[in-house]
Amino acid sequence: MFWKCTICCLLVVTLLHAALPRKAAPITRSEILVQLDFGDGNGRVTDLIEQHGIGFTPGRRFLSLLKTQGANKGLLAAIENAKPPAAPVLSDNAFYSQLVCCFQLARNKSFAAVKQACRTAIAARTLSVLTLAAAQPPDSKAPADGTLQYFETLAARLKKLKPGNFQLLKSKAQSGNPEAQVMLCLAYTRGFGAMQDFTHAMEWCQKAAAQGSVPGEIGVGLAYLSGRGVAKDASQARLWFQKAAAQNATYAMNLLGTIYANAIGVPQNYGKAMAWYRQAANLDDPKSDMDIGVMYFQGQGVKPDSKKGLRWLQKAVELRFPFAEFTLAQMYQRGMVVRRDDLLALALFHRAAKQGFVPAETELGWIYANGVGMPVNYSKAIMWYQKAAVQGDAKAAYGLGVRYMIGQGVSRDYSAAEKWFLVAAKEGEGDAQYNLALLFLNMMPEESAQPDPVRAARYARMAADENVADAQALLGLLYADGRGVPKDKVAACMWLLLGEKGGNRGSARALRGLEKEMSHEQIVVAKASAAAWRPHIFPHQIPMP
Repeated sequence: MFWKCTICCLLVVTLLHAALPRKAAPITRSEILVQLDFGDGNGRVTDLIEQHGIGFTPGRRFLSLLKTQGANKGLLAAIENAKPPAAPVLSDNAFYSQLVCCFQLARNKSFAAVKQACRTAIAARTLSVLTLAAAQPPDSKAPADGTLQYFETLAARLKKLKPGNFQLLKSKAQSGNPEAQVMLCLAYTRGFGAMQDFTHAMEWCQKAAAQGSVPGEIGVGLAYLSGRGVAKDASQARLWFQKAAAQNATYAMNLLGTIYANAIGVPQNYGKAMAWYRQAANLDDPKSDMDIGVMYFQGQGVKPDSKKGLRWLQKAVELRFPFAEFTLAQMYQRGMVVRRDDLLALALFHRAAKQGFVPAETELGWIYANGVGMPVNYSKAIMWYQKAAVQGDAKAAYGLGVRYMIGQGVSRDYSAAEKWFLVAAKEGEGDAQYNLALLFLNMMPEESAQPDPVRAARYARMAADENVADAQALLGLLYADGRGVPKDKVAACMWLLLGEKGGNRGSARALRGLEKEMSHEQIVVAKASAAAWRPHIFPHQIPMP
């Protein structure tokens, strides 16, 4: 009897979801129950679901199950005929609390009370809370060839391509197949299955474009826009994008909007940017939905309107655009425009990560490692960090390196820590560079490797240039002692001054001792050098489809 009551309570919520139109609506706590891996949340509802092994199966399948188990006919009829009430809207927390009450009553096997409590919860809450299909998987249809998603689909196919099959792809392209030509263009652009070669990439895109291929035209336009494989020429890029846009290529429309919004080879014109974004949005392009939202958030060519911005962003979320899901998750995480809600942020990060969006995978690693909105779970932190780190994400590689360095969720392993810190350091992650300096100085407990002060000083300098205060202080001490670098009191003083300014606590004491050994002129030079110093900006590579 108990489990029947529990399913009834779940059904009241989930069945109504299936009957409603798929329109943008505020994302609510209801999503958490259908989106998260059960047990990740910290509420009693998810605990009960996990305890009894009951998952959310959308809509009519639950109803069918209830019928086969002989559920109360009156309740079945009420569920089948349920319509959105015109009652005042409760807060998410109040609605969530009433659902908890349903489950508590179910645990006490009070079926009549369960039915009444659930009806009360539904009647007091408009059904708009369930209109966003959190558990709905991304559209399984093949994306149109003029969309950004099409390029990402081709990239995913290339990643899985075996070396022998690459030659077959090349033969197919040489025989004149435009899709194979576009795939080769993408392969040479990104270095998938072949050495990165922008000249070859441009050649294959041109071959596809000459046959009227929309992706080929977009590829040629992107090459002109970035100056890869051909001289940079924004006007040529615009012409090729316009050719593709004339064939309803939403990615080309979005790129034209970006050109006008960012004044790339043309005077900045937010009106034209908005026109192109709207043209693509009318064809259900989620990136353009998001870009329109950004324009409303920032007041670019329109009056700033956070509500309109949020609606457009949610439209992109509804279309399962992972970047939009990630962005909205960050807003919930930080309480920007919307009320802060760590659980909703987690649900959205999961949505984006399940589509392979690397920044979301990294964020989930950080959330689980730090217990944001839930208990710490190092094993899940390792899992998500690993997913992103193997794809070269610097923050994920750094997070994974930290776990190996201090032994959280894995056995302490300095070799593995060094491996992942190196991945992150190459991408300009200052904290990873600083930790490498510590490793090479043999400053970790139980570390057995021989110190390498020269490499330590090199990585300390890299991190110091990235404005990591602890690294600046460490570099100052290395110059003061002449470890890994020539002894230089002026340089030591300069870096210690920067470390102190950045908040390193040990720098002030080290400076007091060092300045006793320096002349007044040396101190003046060191202070002038510290005042003139500016952080190094790491030149991140701009990704290109």
